[in-house]
Amino acid sequence: MLAVPVLLYSFGVLKWTREQLRELDVSTRKVMHMHRSIHPRSSVPRIYLPRDQGGRGLLNLESMHGRLVLGIFCKILKSTDPLLQLLRDHERTNIGAFLFRAAERLGLSQFSNVEDTRCRACRQQPETLMHILSACPVHAIAGYIHRHNAALKVLYYHLRHAYGIDEIAVQPHGENDIEVVVVNERCRIYCN
Repeated sequence: MLAVPVLLYSFGVLKWTREQLRELDVSTRKVMHMHRSIHPRSSVPRIYLPRDQGGRGLLNLESMHGRLVLGIFCKILKSTDPLLQLLRDHERTNIGAFLFRAAERLGLSQFSNVEDTRCRACRQQPETLMHILSACPVHAIAGYIHRHNAALKVLYYHLRHAYGIDEIAVQPHGENDIEVVVVNERCRIYCN
């Protein structure tokens, strides 16, 4: 999750081959195996599926590279900036050009194949990690509240155990109903 944004800066600037990107994906999976994040014989396609579809949500570097190269390719083609027009002419002559060739190799040389980079939930801002984690108005309605309540649930059950309301520590991961007010002789805990 943290390494992909660093690599994205080099996509479209440096020449990455498919083999290099596949090697990076393989080494990422090896590190995940070493840290017991995934099973050694787990399904590779499932690792790259989104979490809501039952996958692990890992980003495939080869597809991310293709998506970014396509975006740069379209920006260069549409631009009226003189420097980008010069770059476009240079790319069309095929002298050291790799952006257009990479886009053609992906089969994405037409404008109709341009992938929209706006957030799939709100369709307002670009879909970045920061937007999804903290700024998307669609996720703010329920997703952020659920995430914050889940974090506070840990503190809530710790306080209940620390002040003697629960003799045995309750696991905060379960679907326990939280009482709004809990009182004993030592404390009063308000929740939500």
